[in-house]
Amino acid sequence: MTINIPRYRFEQLQKSLPGLQPDMPEGFFRLAMLLTDDLFEPVHQEKSRDYRLIYQMNDAVESFLIFKDCHSSGNLDPSWEGPLEASLEKRVEEKKEDSAPDRAFHQEAAKDTDVRTGNHTDYVLILRQGPTPYLLFFSDIEIEDHYYNYCRVGHNWVQGQARIRNLSCHIWNLWDKYTYMGSGACSPLEQRLVLLNHFPPLNYTCYSYLPEEYIIPFEGAWKVDSDAVRILREYIRKAGDYRLGLALSFLEWIPSRRNIRRFARLLQKPAHQPLLDLIWEDLDRAGSAYPDRVYDEKREENHETLRERAEKRKALLENQGKRVVLLQEEPFLYDESDELTYKVLLLIQVQEGGRVDTRVETFQ
Repeated sequence: MTINIPRYRFEQLQKSLPGLQPDMPEGFFRLAMLLTDDLFEPVHQEKSRDYRLIYQMNDAVESFLIFKDCHSSGNLDPSWEGPLEASLEKRVEEKKEDSAPDRAFHQEAAKDTDVRTGNHTDYVLILRQGPTPYLLFFSDIEIEDHYYNYCRVGHNWVQGQARIRNLSCHIWNLWDKYTYMGSGACSPLEQRLVLLNHFPPLNYTCYSYLPEEYIIPFEGAWKVDSDAVRILREYIRKAGDYRLGLALSFLEWIPSRRNIRRFARLLQKPAHQPLLDLIWEDLDRAGSAYPDRVYDEKREENHETLRERAEKRKALLENQGKRVVLLQEEPFLYDESDELTYKVLLLIQVQEGGRVDTRVETFQ
């Protein structure tokens, strides 16, 4: 099976996971992608024969790989920070005549049996942290994907320019979603918006929503990509922003880091806010196509109380002529180890010294 993931080539995936074959199901390719990035984060499940591995977790998607009928040998150190060596072995047990007592047991494994040959297949994933191997025996890898509305989610982990940083956050999450989940997981509008992650004034190089120590850089982050420029120019035309169009042409001509930072600072000017409004509108449209996260009844009641307080404050500020955006910081739904708590953020636009910034009020 070949999946449409532009960031990874099969040869690269096979190098990270020797034993990977082109005709294997998508779950095995996803496993190889994690190992390519030295990622392997299991989620503890009590009283389950399955092994749950985090595949992708962000505001837009929560995705897992489920190793079916799994048991292990050895120990895996969760604090390990070195390279993770891995290999995959496929074992095929040829069919043989069962005695009557064994027949019922083997019927249990029928779903893992080739109906043409009657042969039973299982796998061994061998992981090495240094010299000690960790063996994971399983019958198959299933995929569990959950997609969510991300346009109402926000963060305030880096001070200053919260509005642009959260716009950059949404674009980054879409890039992650497209990269790891494939183009089929993204709508045509999302596939268009994801290109903006390759325009440095809108990605983490200029407006990261994460503190520097948590940033995972990607190759070409400072490159001014022609497709990203084409998409941005469409927004500029729609906004009627002639001056920013000239600045974009100059950046295309001399795409130095100095000019990239200059263009990024232009986005703080009051005259260029309509451009950001148009991108936000498309992000809202794209994200609202997915369901919201819904928590248990007790947590939902608490969340609703915070939202009501924030909505009242938002209405008061808007009556004073302020421009306010309400966002929510949401914990993951399927990862109980997530330490985030629910918060409501009011992003209040302020203008000072010829530039627009954002003051944030938090309800928690």
